[in-house]
Amino acid sequence: DIYFDIRYPASMKEKTFLKILKSFMTPGMKLSIVDKSLPVKTDSKHALIKRFAESYKKVLGKKLEWGKETGATDGRWFSYKGIPVIITAGDGGAIHTEREWADVKGLLKLRELFIEYIESTNV
Repeated sequence: DIYFDIRYPASMKEKTFLKILKSFMTPGMKLSIVDKSLPVKTDSKHALIKRFAESYKKVLGKKLEWGKETGATDGRWFSYKGIPVIITAGDGGAIHTEREWADVKGLLKLRELFIEYIESTNV
């Protein structure tokens, strides 16, 4: 048995992905999906996301740069329900190891950003 952890872009439908995957299989190979999770995609034009970008600029003094994350996130559970997801972190390294670290000043800036964002939502 061989196990793969494969991720595909949010812009691709699962059926399309499986069709491509199966095209690489040779006769006698069997595909078993042990677990699956849909990709997370956040609309940068959503009002709450735009507000976060504004708070980011206000607190950090620079424009928010959008990126892609290939790791897993619990944010997928919110995304499944149509709730926008923001994935962010401060500076750090050696994630998920005994030597994992985070920059304290960066964490304090994140705290400031979150407070500004929450206060700006007028909830």
